[in-house]
Amino acid sequence: MGSSCSPRMGNIDEYKLEVFADYFQIYIQTASTLESEELGVEWSEQELKRLLQVKKEEFVIGTARNMVVPFFIKIYPEKPEINLDNWDMVNESEIKVTGNILYINSMDDEISIPLDSGVYGFYTLYKNLDAISQDGLDGDDEYYLYLWKTSKASQTADVMELKSKNLL
Repeated sequence: MGSSCSPRMGNIDEYKLEVFADYFQIYIQTASTLESEELGVEWSEQELKRLLQVKKEEFVIGTARNMVVPFFIKIYPEKPEINLDNWDMVNESEIKVTGNILYINSMDDEISIPLDSGVYGFYTLYKNLDAISQDGLDGDDEYYLYLWKTSKASQTADVMELKSKNLL
């Protein structure tokens, strides 16, 4: 997995990664869940539809390809406004970060991103999901994670589908 941290844009931290989405999945975990084997094993029909599986301190972003895919992370000081017209799919949820680090995992590698402990809201955003070759090996699909610290914390890991696309 390759990565580069883009120059800081105001108060926004940006990361551009190339992640091997083994089994069509990108794992996002915190220190307390690194050894977890709960996620990504069985997906409900609803989780498959939104390409997102969420637990309290970890989640999995589904991808349209089982290959290396571009994955962008932006960390905002507050909840960003988004234009739904720019995306194929958008979900919103939250994660509790422990240990001051967020881990991005694939079968080949792990990258850690410094992030203060606390509760974060997040969007998962998907772009160009129709721009994939017939054999599924090549494509222009892109995956984004926008995070912001929030004071509200729910007791469940609810997901709101802000924009959906039928890929099944």
